[in-house]
Amino acid sequence: MCRKISDYLAERMVTIRRQTIFALFLVFTACSGTPPWVQSPNAEYGGGRYITAVGYGADRNSAEQRAFVALAGRFGQSVQGELKILSSYSEAIRNGAVDVSEHTAVRDAITISTSMDSLIGTEIAEYWFDGKSSHYALAVMEKAPAASLYGEMIRANVQIIENLVTLPERERNSLEGYSRYQLAAVIADANQIFYSVLSLVGGRTGVSQGKTGESYRIEAAGIAANIPITITVFNDRDNRIKAAFAEALSKAGFMSGGNNSDTTRYTLNVVLNLSPADFPNQRNQFVRYSVESRLMDQRGTVVFPFSISGREGHSTINEAENRALSEASREINETYGEALLAFLAEMRK
Repeated sequence: MCRKISDYLAERMVTIRRQTIFALFLVFTACSGTPPWVQSPNAEYGGGRYITAVGYGADRNSAEQRAFVALAGRFGQSVQGELKILSSYSEAIRNGAVDVSEHTAVRDAITISTSMDSLIGTEIAEYWFDGKSSHYALAVMEKAPAASLYGEMIRANVQIIENLVTLPERERNSLEGYSRYQLAAVIADANQIFYSVLSLVGGRTGVSQGKTGESYRIEAAGIAANIPITITVFNDRDNRIKAAFAEALSKAGFMSGGNNSDTTRYTLNVVLNLSPADFPNQRNQFVRYSVESRLMDQRGTVVFPFSISGREGHSTINEAENRALSEASREINETYGEALLAFLAEMRK
């Protein structure tokens, strides 16, 4: 019995000492001019209402940026490490591909966070310079407003995604449909981050995050595989240029083939030009090459233009042409698919 009492008293003394030390710290910082939040963010923004983090640096801007990064880290490495995903989402909003104009609070919060490169709903509440070399900033997110904001963003995004992917079957299996599903994936990625934040600020009840971005990318890949693209090359040599475009499309997930009938949705029209290039005082023979391509839809509209050019040389004109064809084929194979995918990614932004 006496031992239990002594243990209890010892624990109480530890608690008293801690409280005394903290009180002395507050007195010291107040007297020295150092704000209490520099060492203890919850000293002024506590009570369970806020999520806080302090950053410091050689100037005010670096201190604020580090505070924002530190606060994002409070939500876990998955949020902190994936903040770059939000840049694609924010860009889509700026370019009008994602319309949140009906949600004023959402639009304003995203605009502010983008300009400050911070987690949405975060602000710098305090700043202090120690008069020597260090700048300090306190980043704050108030839980209740954040819960409301993130819940609204998630619901708005789920509706936007629904509008993007609700298409008739014929329109779905098109480059436009592919682009819509890729944009839906970007928005869904953002929603995953928003939902992680929402879970920690206490507003998850009644809010569904929707499908993952990866699920929409899988559906986009399925769409690409169902879009036949007919390739026609003028002045080709042994179908080498056609084969290079076919392989590039295949690596990008699209299907080449079909014919030139009215049922073909897309046609890739290509023109190859090889011409001698005269370089005086050169022992080798040179050939200039150019490849002009136009991916066109059934209406004859150019969807995506692409061109390359260069020159190659050898001891004979035939070998120079062979080198030119090899170089053109290599460049097409390595760059056309990526260029097309990049274009389609920007198509809806």
